[in-house]
Amino acid sequence: ARAFFPELKWGMFVTGGVSSLLPALAGLQNAREMMFLGERYDAKTLLDKGVAWRVVPDAQLMAEAQAVAEKLLTQSQRSVRAMKRALNEVGMVSLRRAIDIETDITVASFLDPDTTARIAEFSKR
Repeated sequence: ARAFFPELKWGMFVTGGVSSLLPALAGLQNAREMMFLGERYDAKTLLDKGVAWRVVPDAQLMAEAQAVAEKLLTQSQRSVRAMKRALNEVGMVSLRRAIDIETDITVASFLDPDTTARIAEFSKR
């Protein structure tokens, strides 16, 4: 897995609630670093920053996913659903607001001639 947030370099802004989700996962300082600098991160770094939950070699991915699914199946399914709901609601309190803000900023970005030039320059590479 790899990730990066190149939006600021292009004159754009993150979308999909990233401005709420990333600080919740990685902490505010890591989120700032990742979004402001736009550097590329490998799987180990994403794990270290709290963005990835678990990292395994590609060849072991399906076996690991199966093992986690089987372990979850041994839990009370009612409790699993309730825990998932509680964690999602608590962890995403500002998600809707973040998406609204991101949408406003993204629309403004697309209207900026500087953004168009930056995207064109990036796509030449």
